Amino acid sequence: MVTLSAGTIEAEVVIDMATADTDAAGRLNAELWLRFGAEAWPRWGWRDSAAVTLRWWLAELRRLMKQKSEQATLSFADGPYEIAIKQVGRHSIRMETIRTDARDTHAPTTYVVRLDRFARSTCAAAHRVVLECRGRRWMNDIEELDHGLALVQGSLNERFPRRPGSGSMQRISVPPSGKSRSTIPGTRG
Repeated sequence: MVTLSAGTIEAEVVIDMATADTDAAGRLNAELWLRFGAEAWPRWGWRDSAAVTLRWWLAELRRLMKQKSEQATLSFADGPYEIAIKQVGRHSIRMETIRTDARDTHAPTTYVVRLDRFARSTCAAAHRVVLECRGRRWMNDIEELDHGLALVQGSLNERFPRRPGSGSMQRISVPPSGKSRSTIPGTRG
């Protein structure tokens, strides 16, 4: 196992909505992966059922932030890839990459990241999915994803309150027209 533990590393949820489409069942597919510094998991450009995967991740992150568990698992819907999470302090989590199939030749890598920053990155990715899908009128899974997003944002604000003027994330109100009334820093809307 490779461990990167000299402090924390930035972890970002990367979603490329330019690659988004829907399958025959109406599920959203798009490139979705995690970036740890210069590394990607499962790989750069990984395609997954993005709305389903993000909804699962939000539920797991909420459990951590509500302190209902010290461990969580972030699974990808379309492959044998997971991230095992363990709380290692009030603000930090250990994230270990895992491949769950029998052909596993992957040497797990462990990263220590800030829970609040990773949760905010996950929320930003989920928000982009909700906005894009509403704009395209792709509604499968979006209401559940938006509900999970609201719950995690509330948990973030309770557990990791931001000081006024610190660039805190705003809750987005999106009317059926798909045009947002406010934006998150770093997104267009």
